[in-house]
Amino acid sequence: MNGGVLIPTAYRRLGLAVLVCAIGPTLASLLYLQAADSPAQVRWIYFLSKILLNLLPLLSWWWLERRQVTSSQRHIGIGSTVADINHVRTKTRGSLDMMVGLASGVGTGLVMWAVYLGLFRGSIDASTLREQVRAFGAYDYFLLYAVFLAVINSGLEEYYWRWFVFGRLQAILLHLWPRKRQRALIVAMVFSGTAFASHHYVVLNRYLQNSGLAAILSLGIAAGGMIWAYHYHRTGRIWGIWISHFLVDVTAFTIGYQLLFAGA
Repeated sequence: MNGGVLIPTAYRRLGLAVLVCAIGPTLASLLYLQAADSPAQVRWIYFLSKILLNLLPLLSWWWLERRQVTSSQRHIGIGSTVADINHVRTKTRGSLDMMVGLASGVGTGLVMWAVYLGLFRGSIDASTLREQVRAFGAYDYFLLYAVFLAVINSGLEEYYWRWFVFGRLQAILLHLWPRKRQRALIVAMVFSGTAFASHHYVVLNRYLQNSGLAAILSLGIAAGGMIWAYHYHRTGRIWGIWISHFLVDVTAFTIGYQLLFAGA
């Protein structure tokens, strides 16, 4: 699919949209975990913020990439990256993309189990975690909540963080640094990975009541976000990353289930 180049004003607006999307999940997490008074209120704020935040990339695409381009540049579709980065994507076969995602998900899951059993098993207070999950209202619906996060939310996060935040930031940086593609890639990976980990830190710190452990785990999440961003950079697809993310989430919730219900 052919693409056009965003006009400068649209680049500035796109930058604002990327910034809002980068900090939005952290602000929403602080709101529903700190300001809500009841489990029901927490759930309502959580799902409402989830819906609104995931609409922002689509609205940005519609207004800035599809509409606000010159008449000869109306070819950017939702399945395309911004035209500036089409030439740095290495399109791979769909089957290879899936296989890489599967391998990275299984490998990361094994590492997570090894780190948990070897280092963190005794560092997590299961009773505190159980109390916080109950306060969120998710204890009695843990499996349903886990399925939603692992299957649906993982895909939404890849669309949100890799397709939009990382992909659009990379396009903006390439517009600013047309001869410094490697720098644009690294900055976009680090920024999007750090922002991705930021709202996870807020959630982990609340559930674990251990800021040091939450920070260590969040560093791992940031690294994972950067790796997934690079995968997207190389393939231009989110499907393989979705599989990887799904498997990582399955591992995380399996460990969480053991902490919450084994010996409860």
